[in-house]
This record gives sequence, structure tokens and C-alpha cells, in this order.
Amino acid sequence: MFHCLRGVWFVQRVLKNRSLCVALLLAVVLSSAWAKDVPITGVLLYPAGGGYGYVQVTGFLVNGKTELRACSGNGPVDKSVYKNMAKINLATVKTLERMPDGTLMADVGSGPATCVVPGNFKFERDGAMNAAELVDKSVYAGQVLGSNPMGVTVLPALAPGAKFIFGTATDVELAEYLMAERSRTIPAWAVYLGKFTNGAHAGQARVAEVELLVADGSVKLAAYVKTSGSAAPDYDDLKAARERADQALDLVASDAAAMALRESVRQQMKLIADNAAAKLKAFKDQMAAHGPGYPLLVTAKDLSDRVVVVDPKYAPGVTVQNNVANETRALDAAIKAANAQRTSQQYDAAYTSIAKYVSFSAEDPRLGEIVRDDYKFHMDKADAEVQQGNWEGAVADVRRAREITATDESKAALDKAEAGLWTANNKAAAEKAQVRSKTYMDDQDPIGAYEVFANLTPAQQLLVKDDMTALETVYVTATTRKAKDLQTAHTPIHGRADEDAIRQAYDYLQRASKLSGDQDISIKLDLVADEISAYYVDMGGKYLDRPLSSGVGVGWSYLTEAQQYRPNLDAVRDARTRNGAAYQMRSKLSIGVVFRDQTSRRDSAGFADQLQQAFATGLETSGLPAKVVLPGAAGTIEPNFHFVGEILEHRPIRNAKKETLQSEYRSGSHEIPNPDWNKADQEYEGANLDLQRAQSALAGAVAKNNKKMIEDANKNVDRLQATVQTARAKMNALPKTMTDNVVSPYNYTRTTLELKNVVDLSFRILDASGTVIGGPIPVVRGDPKTFTILENIKPDDTKGLKEVDSPPDEVQLMTDVEIAARDSMVKAAQEQVQALPGKILTQARAKAASNDLDGAGELYVLYLNCTPAKESPERGEAARFLLANFNLRHAVELSSAVQ
Repeated sequence: MFHCLRGVWFVQRVLKNRSLCVALLLAVVLSSAWAKDVPITGVLLYPAGGGYGYVQVTGFLVNGKTELRACSGNGPVDKSVYKNMAKINLATVKTLERMPDGTLMADVGSGPATCVVPGNFKFERDGAMNAAELVDKSVYAGQVLGSNPMGVTVLPALAPGAKFIFGTATDVELAEYLMAERSRTIPAWAVYLGKFTNGAHAGQARVAEVELLVADGSVKLAAYVKTSGSAAPDYDDLKAARERADQALDLVASDAAAMALRESVRQQMKLIADNAAAKLKAFKDQMAAHGPGYPLLVTAKDLSDRVVVVDPKYAPGVTVQNNVANETRALDAAIKAANAQRTSQQYDAAYTSIAKYVSFSAEDPRLGEIVRDDYKFHMDKADAEVQQGNWEGAVADVRRAREITATDESKAALDKAEAGLWTANNKAAAEKAQVRSKTYMDDQDPIGAYEVFANLTPAQQLLVKDDMTALETVYVTATTRKAKDLQTAHTPIHGRADEDAIRQAYDYLQRASKLSGDQDISIKLDLVADEISAYYVDMGGKYLDRPLSSGVGVGWSYLTEAQQYRPNLDAVRDARTRNGAAYQMRSKLSIGVVFRDQTSRRDSAGFADQLQQAFATGLETSGLPAKVVLPGAAGTIEPNFHFVGEILEHRPIRNAKKETLQSEYRSGSHEIPNPDWNKADQEYEGANLDLQRAQSALAGAVAKNNKKMIEDANKNVDRLQATVQTARAKMNALPKTMTDNVVSPYNYTRTTLELKNVVDLSFRILDASGTVIGGPIPVVRGDPKTFTILENIKPDDTKGLKEVDSPPDEVQLMTDVEIAARDSMVKAAQEQVQALPGKILTQARAKAASNDLDGAGELYVLYLNCTPAKESPERGEAARFLLANFNLRHAVELSSAVQ
């Protein structure tokens, strides 16, 4: 027996045929260990109704015996071959499974399952057949002790898929566990755990069910993710994935895979909830902006409802659903209130109730009906008012209708109503003027009687044309006489009363001249024009002659007034020529700029000049209405403001640290054994040894004259010969030695250069009196930079070091910092200049409050000259001051666009 065992071991090592080895070993061992059959018990699992059932069996026999035989596959088996198959006693078998191809696989010992056929098979007249046929033609017997489904008393057929687990035949919990394990389905594990919550195998069952739950949940999650970007995401899959994760965690609370699945599901739910919240926010934003967007609320509701259906306990989903519900309820409540008001014909009130939602009326039919009703109400009301001649009411109602909904219909109706109102207003104004004119004539005042008509609009004057014509002669006579009286009483001009009277005389004569064409009146008009223009030239001269050009703004404005009466006066032209530079400097925004260098000139030579030029260029190209005056500019007139800059620091800070470090370089090479060749050589030697053993085994088989062993040994020798050839070819393809580098140390130099180019500036804005009105404003630039310079690097350095022997361009680095500081300074200066008009206005108000009318007048002229020519309360304030205090009627024409 020892020799047999030794032979089995040798065959196992040489042939490496595990199944045959097991069969031979078991046959030898069991021939002596099992002289008599013992009762075989266990559980037979068999396919039943799409799942599995089981029977608990005792006294299990195969062809009347407790015996199997080892086979090598599903090949043909005849009586001779069957006879030589090793025997296996069922008592040594753990499981016996019928495979899909009909063969039997037995689990014996700790090795893999091996192919078996029933033992004690009687061939009789049967010829060769395959293993599956042997299984089909065998007889299986045993006593059924229990079953599921209940009521099975006969041993079920050993059909493909059936599996016999040998062991106890009375443990129902084990049988139920084995059936669930064989089924490998979630419902099967749920049934088992429902029966045996604390069973011996409950822990294993939970782990197995969790694995299936997580796998199924992952499939469902993947299916959802695949559709999540489509128009119809499959939320049922996401819900199923969430349920699987929860079910798994209910079974094993700490299962990592289940927790990961739940987290992945929640990430998808968060995307939905976030999308819903984003849609809700977009809806609110559109509502605030009065734009369309009602579908956003509908989408937000759908998404929030979806996420809550997937998981009713997911807090972010519940929160966004509540928020959406609040908005929906608010909209529904507004519509409900509006509909109640519509019922009582309170259409405007109904519209007001939904005012915040009106922009959605084209998207929500409920809102659309409310808007259409209010629109129709005002259009119908306007039609009735037109019929009644109430044009003003018609215009108001059509305008309201257009505010509700602008349509071509309402535009046409508004044009009609406004035309009717315009006609009615002109007629009413003309009739009123006729009544007033008659009253003036009754009072012997032909001037008042005519000017009532002259003050009408051209369209209104057409309605009283005959009345005006009838009054022209008496009006010309009266105005000429009146002008003469005013001229006589107020010449020469000594003050505001005389000025206003002579202006009135000029206006009278100008109208009379146009109406009559009388040459004598034209001559009188010219005389009055000479009088008033001479007065303004004289007034302008007085202000222009003030010290330091302190009255140039008002004086220049008086010259403008003179030109209204006598254009191209030599006196005006001469005065403006003499005072033009002063006016440009003092009455427009002018800024003197100077930079003071507080550093060593060695560090920043010429930098102050650069900054001054940059300031000037920056302002002149910014579109701001400012004239920049640089130091040394010709002229003695000081600008209105001064930009005073300080260069506090302008220097490079340089810190260099030099180190000597060590690296390695390739100084040569030498031959060393190739490890790959050594490995291939070992494989070749091993293959040779295996071949020699196989050849020895073949010789042994030949000596025994065992055809089966000879055939198997020949196959093994052929296989190993091929392995030897392959190993030899692999070895020959590799070089036996390889070149290796000789690495030697060397020293190199690393210089760490720290550079910090510092530019520290500060500037202030001063007014003409030297008072600081802006700043000081600091501008500091100087970010540190570090550079590494590597020198004396060997070309064959093995650590990847490269020569970096060029230091940075320190001049360019300083230039970059200077440019950055300059640009920041110009930007800050532009912001300060943009604020100057407001500060000028504040100063003007202060002087007016202190009764310095001349000073205030100059500042108001300056303010008008540095602001755009468009209506504003501030420009109106300036114009009114100049009119009230200096009688300057054309000051409002001043602006920053006038050069």
C-alpha cells in the first residue's frame, strides 16, 4: 500500500492531474477504511417552480450503493474504462451537484470539485456512453424525512441544477439556509430570515442578502444615471436603488458597500433637489424682473415631488418641496382672490391682486384671463368716453390698457384719443385766449390782448389767426411806444431794474419789427441792442479785470449775453482773446500735477517725470473733461486743482544665497548580469527538469504496459518538450549581460535670488486754496519673487538637474513693477477726478450760503463746464443761481462738451 501511495504522489507531481490524483488516492484509502456502507444523510436541493425546493434525506443510495467513481470529463465511457475508474465512497463527499451539461461534480476534501459518475452501474448490453448518460440511467434512492414545499415523500430526480449537501438530515434551519443559498435571490434570503431571524446561519444570510441588495441597487442606480440626462429620467429606478440601500442597511447597519450605495443615491437626489431649488430661484428672479418663467415653477414642483417620492425622509427634498408648495399656494391664493374680484367686476383690483405674477400671464391661462378682462375693461371704458367727448379720460384708459397689454389695437386707439385730446385742448386754449384778449382790449391794453395769442402754440394760433391779424396794427403801435418809454426811463443802465427794462424794450421792438417790417422800428431795435450789449460788455470787463482771473467765469458769461444782442462784436472778440487762456484754466476743470521724489535720486532717476506724463496721458485719454498742467508749462495762471504725488520708496531689494550642493553624474559604464536572462535561464532549467521527470514516468508506464498511463505520459512529455523549446527561445532572445552606468558624486552651485522691487507712492488732490479735498491715497507695489540659478551642472547628471546660469533681467522686473504702480495710480486718480464736479458743487453751495455770491458764481460756472449737457437737478440749481444773482440767461448752455 505504501508503494501505491508513493506512486500516486509521484503521478500527482509529474502529471499534475488533480482530479485523477484525488480519485486514485481516495480509491486506495477508502478500500480499507470503508469495508461496509454507512447510512448517507443530507439535504437534496432541486429545481422547483422557477426556484428551488429541498428534501431532507437519509439512507441515500446510488444504484443501491454508497459509491461513486472518478471520471475525467463527459467523454465516452465503456465497461472497460468504467472498471478502471477509481471508487469514491459517498461518506467522504461534501456535496454532489448535477451540472447543466448533465455531469456530476463532487466536492471531496479541500481541493476543487472533481468529475464523478454513479458507482455500481451495470452495463449489461449497454455500449459506451458519456458521463451524463451514466447519471441519467442510474437509480437514486433515499428516505425523505422533511421537505419544502411540504408534502414531498419521494426523492426528486437528480436533474441538472440539483445539489446534494451531505450531512444532517434533520436540521430544518440548515435546510432552509441551504435552499436560500442555492436560490441566490433576495426573496429566498428574505424568506429564510423571516423564519430564522436568529438562526445559526442568520449572520451569513444577512451578508449574502446585503450583497444581492447592493448589487441590485447598483444596477438600478446605474440605469437611472443612464437616463438622468434625458427628458424622462427613470425615477422608479432611483427609488428602487434607495430602497435596496435601506434594506441592506436594515440587515447590516455598518456594511460599507450598502453605505456607499446609499451615499451615491443621495448624491443623485441632491442633484434633483438642487435642480428644483435652482428652478424655484429662477422663477422668483423672473418674477422680480417681471419676465416670463411660470414653467420654472412647474418644473420645480415636478422635481421636488419626484425627490420626495424617491425618499420621503430626505430633508433637502422635503425642504425644497415645502418651498415650492409655498410659492404655488401663494400664486393660487392670488388667482383665487382675483377671480372673486372679477366676479364683482373689480377688474383693476383683480389685476392688482396678481400684479407680481402678471409676467406669467402668457404661460398660465388662469392669469391670462384676469389680464385680458382688465385690458378689455379699460378699452371698453375708453370707447364710451370717446363717444361722450371725454378725450382726457379716454387717453388715460387707453394708456392703462397699454400698460396692461401693449397691442396694435390699443396703439391705434391711443393715437386716436391723443389726437382728439390735442384738438380739444387747442380749441379750449384758443377759446380761453379769446376771452382773455377781449378783457385786455376792454381795459385798453392791446399789448396784453395780442400777447395772450402770441403765447399760444403754433397749432393754437391757427385757430385765432384772424384775431391776431386784427390786433397787429394796434399792437405794433403800443409796443413801439412802450419800448420808447422804457428806453427813456432806464437809460443809461445802472442796475438790475434798468437791465430788465431795457431787455423788455428790446423784446417789444423785436416783435414789432417782425410784424410790421418798419425800417424805423428796426433802427430803434439796433439802438437798444447796442445799449444792452454795451452794458454786458462793460459788466464782463469788470469781472474779467479782477485779480488772478478770479471773475473770469462770470465775466465770460456776460460776454456771451452781449453776443445774444450783437453778434461778432469786436469788443467781445478782443476780450475773449485776452482772457481765453484764463477762462480755459479757471472756468474749466484744470489740474496741475507734480510728483515729489522723497527717495535717493540714484534709485529713481526720471521716475517722477514718468509718473507725471503717465498721469497726464491717463486723464487726457480717459474722456474726462480735464486739462492737465505739467510743471514748467508756460503761463502764470494757476489751475483749479493740484495733483500732488509723493514717491516714498522706489528701489530694488536684492538678497542672494549661494550654496554648494552634491549630485551624481554618469562617469562611465560596465557589464553586469542581466536579471531577465537569469530568470529565463531558471525557467529553462526548470522546464528541462520537468521534462526529465515526465520521461521517467513514461518509461515506468511502458514497463507496466498500462496503455492509459502510457497515453497520458506521452501527452505530458509532448507538452513539456514544447515548454522547454519556448523557454529556450525566450532565453536566447535575451542578452546575457547588460551595460550599467558608473555613477559618481560631484558638487554644483545653487544660488537662491530673492528680489523685491518696491514702489511706494501716495497722492493728494488740493483745490486752488491749497485745501486737501482728496487723499492721501497710497499706491504700493512690490510682490517678492524668488529665482534659482544652478551652475556647474554636469551634462550627464542622473538626477535630472539642468544648468540655469542666466540671472533674471532685474531691470525689466523693476520696469514691470513701475508700470503696475503707475497704472494703479492713474486709475485711482481718474476716480478722484470723476468725483471733482460733486466737490465743486459742494463748495459753490458753501459760498452761496456765506453770501459770497461772486465766488459761488465762479464755482457754478465751473460746475456747468465740467458736467455733460443734460438736464439734472444740480445743473438746474446752477443755472437758476446765475440767473437770479447775475441775470445770466444762457448759463445753462455751458457744459463739459463746450471747448
